[in-house]
Amino acid sequence: MTRSGVDCCTGIALTILCGPCICLYFGLTACFCPSRLRRRPCVHDPKANFEKRQRSAPRPALRRKRALTLPLPENSSGVLSEKPTQRTYDQQQSRLFKLPLELREQIYREVLSGPPIHIIRKQKKLGHLRCKAIRPEDCPVKYEFGGKADSRQTCWGLTDNVGVWCGRSTWHEPTDGGILPLLRSCRRIYSESVNILYTHNTFSLNDLDSLRYLSSTLVPLRLALIKTLHLHWSFTEPLYDIVHELFRDAGLYTSLYPPHDEATWEECWRIISTQMTGLRDIHIAITDGPGRWDETQERKMLEPLRKVNMSGGGSFEIALPWQGTYRHARDAPFTIVRPVPDEDSDSSDDD
Repeated sequence: MTRSGVDCCTGIALTILCGPCICLYFGLTACFCPSRLRRRPCVHDPKANFEKRQRSAPRPALRRKRALTLPLPENSSGVLSEKPTQRTYDQQQSRLFKLPLELREQIYREVLSGPPIHIIRKQKKLGHLRCKAIRPEDCPVKYEFGGKADSRQTCWGLTDNVGVWCGRSTWHEPTDGGILPLLRSCRRIYSESVNILYTHNTFSLNDLDSLRYLSSTLVPLRLALIKTLHLHWSFTEPLYDIVHELFRDAGLYTSLYPPHDEATWEECWRIISTQMTGLRDIHIAITDGPGRWDETQERKMLEPLRKVNMSGGGSFEIALPWQGTYRHARDAPFTIVRPVPDEDSDSSDDD
């Protein structure tokens, strides 16, 4: 008998022996553990991912009953109450407050400023991680199999399939520990240093929802103090695609779910243009997009960016991963950065 014949006989024998066992397994599972036979939702299901993101969304900040920043609020008559509900000590016994204010502010800048602050989404709240890149041009450090960075050393840490940070206690991930302790030490230090936190740091985000939640959890005054914003984002589908719109209108294609839809994109730029009025450095990087967009789609995508007021000077650029001819309009506050085309490829585009 040839070798192929032996292999065929072996396969038939295994099928005869294993077939009853498989049937017995499914029969017992259907009777005693029916949940194991249920179809699990796909991790790439847009609707399921959207619902999961909603369940983990941070709660909007509530108005505090007690003020954190000096001076203490006055009563209805306009005069400080004789028995205020809040009390702040001058703490002259502290050597820190014996220093001039200029030296104290220098100390605050040394402690609070540093590498970019990556805003991460945690369960029902926002957090932060200091950038781990050695050089600014190396940010963000991404996870690479067999590369220089593992999941503990990446800029935004390890996240689940919807972008929620899922660090492990065994890794001792330094999140929310390098900045907040100083601000929480006392009201006087908080009042003197809180503005430095927002004006002397780069706030970096990799999720449109993080920007929306940041605007709802921060006091508007603090949000307006941010001067430098970096945003890295990847679209799952091209926005403003007329073909997709026709299919969606006909019921043949499901709508895009937030934050990958047009409404979320426009809402984020409404926040940047109307609430983050102190921005002087804006860098937007669109990464790993779904191929090249036509010029009409691109113009519609960039239209909300025109509402940003950069009259006070500064830098505003958006990096796109695809080629195109639309680079800078006369009345646009931003510039477009595109990849350098290969010399061997035909990169000519029609105007």
